[in-house]
Amino acid sequence: MNTWFQGLVTLAFVALVIVLIYLIVHLSRTITIMRQSLEMTDKSLQVTVEEMTLTLKSVRHVADGVAAITTDAREVSDSVRVVGEGVKLVSANMKRLSDDLEGITSSVSGSISGVRAGVAVALSIIQKGLWK
Repeated sequence: MNTWFQGLVTLAFVALVIVLIYLIVHLSRTITIMRQSLEMTDKSLQVTVEEMTLTLKSVRHVADGVAAITTDAREVSDSVRVVGEGVKLVSANMKRLSDDLEGITSSVSGSISGVRAGVAVALSIIQKGLWK
């Protein structure tokens, strides 16, 4: 009986060793597959990170362009405002000049009418004086 028991224990031990070897082989294969999967994932992530970096650079470039355009638009708007103020001043000056010219024209017109009337009276007096 003791021999049978030792035989069963030896058989169980051998079976255990075979199962452990089988599990170690499968564990080794699984580790190899996992390593390959991690390497592929790492490569894929590196490509994705590079693309994201390029995308962020492009977005930054576009944002800088938009900022520059906004600054240019603000400068154009300020320039248009300054030109508008200048045109308003020129218009006011032109109105003042026009009013002044109108005043001068009416004064000159009145003076010319007076001179014309004076010349007409003088000529008529001279004519009357010559015919007598």
